[in-house]
Amino acid sequence: MTTGSLHVLYQNHVVGELVLHSGGELEVRFDDAYRADANAVPLSTMMPLESPTHKGAALENWLWGLLPDDPNVLEKWRIDFGVRERSPFGLLGSPVGEDCPGAFSFVRPERIDDFIARPNHTDWLSDTEMATLIRNLKADATDWLGTNPPGRFSLAGAQSKTALLWDGKQWGRPSGPVATTHIVKPAIKGLDSQDLNEHLCLSAARNAGIDAVATEIHSFEDQTALFVQRYDRAELDGQQIRLHQEDTCQALGLHPLKRYQEHGGPSPKDIADLMRVVLPATGSLESIGKFLDALVWNWLLCGTDAHGKNYSLLIGSNDVVLAPLYDISSVLPYSFQKKEIKLAMKFGSGYGVDVRPSVWKVLASDLGISEERVRARAREIIERAPDAFAMASSTDSVVSLGSALPGLLLDGVAGRVVSCMKSLDAAPLRD
Repeated sequence: MTTGSLHVLYQNHVVGELVLHSGGELEVRFDDAYRADANAVPLSTMMPLESPTHKGAALENWLWGLLPDDPNVLEKWRIDFGVRERSPFGLLGSPVGEDCPGAFSFVRPERIDDFIARPNHTDWLSDTEMATLIRNLKADATDWLGTNPPGRFSLAGAQSKTALLWDGKQWGRPSGPVATTHIVKPAIKGLDSQDLNEHLCLSAARNAGIDAVATEIHSFEDQTALFVQRYDRAELDGQQIRLHQEDTCQALGLHPLKRYQEHGGPSPKDIADLMRVVLPATGSLESIGKFLDALVWNWLLCGTDAHGKNYSLLIGSNDVVLAPLYDISSVLPYSFQKKEIKLAMKFGSGYGVDVRPSVWKVLASDLGISEERVRARAREIIERAPDAFAMASSTDSVVSLGSALPGLLLDGVAGRVVSCMKSLDAAPLRD
């Protein structure tokens, strides 16, 4: 017996339903016509369309992964939208489910006709309104939606943020089928210029030849924030369309609270093994190479938040690839003792940033690639880092801020380059 259902839509077309059974179990069912479509995209790599239904804890964990981690945000949404229980089914049955991360939506049956017919509309924002938006996000970490939210909720994770549309000239809050293009993230409270930190870490990654999202720092009046170009978007016929994606916790059926490896979250080996299962052979080798880049970059920078929810897969009808890197910040500019720094995933056999020479053999084994390849790529990335950060720090948008953080970060990276090179040279590769 069922107690409720939601339509499941892909790119604004009904393709199935999410059912809540009387015992509380969730089940997703896909239409036969959709499953037979050669261009159909699965909800998750762990829910292949060969099966018409999926249910159980893995599905519920996957749905939790669509929602913010902050319980205060979830409680605010529950109250604002009159949801009885703070559960995935309850929250996704509110307007929250109509704009999720990725390309699927969840819509109440009585809302379906209005949802499909909704027109495109964008409220364009002045500089003053942009400043107010950023100011409010800083003041209230639960204020992701602002006042009179237009239906833009497609953000998971823990950090305060919102999503906007950039049309090449101005920023706006879209509603209807039109998709947002950027995520707006002010600095994390208590970490000075953390938004600039993330921008520099990601920009430097791109400068070093690592696949990472494009970011910009923008200021409006006295407010500054990080603007991240969404990797789950593409342009088609002049319109932004949604690409489907899931993070590696979702792909492994894990609850988002288990995102850190020491809490039961994915290890480097788990993610490499996952990519070998769900990606084509050539694609898995390429994506594992990108994952190696990410592990080395976060180790070099002392990036402590590279957990399972901060690695994602882009899912197409016939292809799966590792998404560009995102959410990378360094603790180097802040007052942390090196012994206090703990990575989100093991780098080799431990979570610390000072490693034994055996780390390269362990890392190669975890990823299933040669130690020679691991060490060569690590050396290349480490050597490129100083110039990559110098280039990222010298742009007009960064210099105009007058922040001390770029200098602190550059000094920290220079020190890490020396120590990381020592770990590479400590035990030469033997034939």
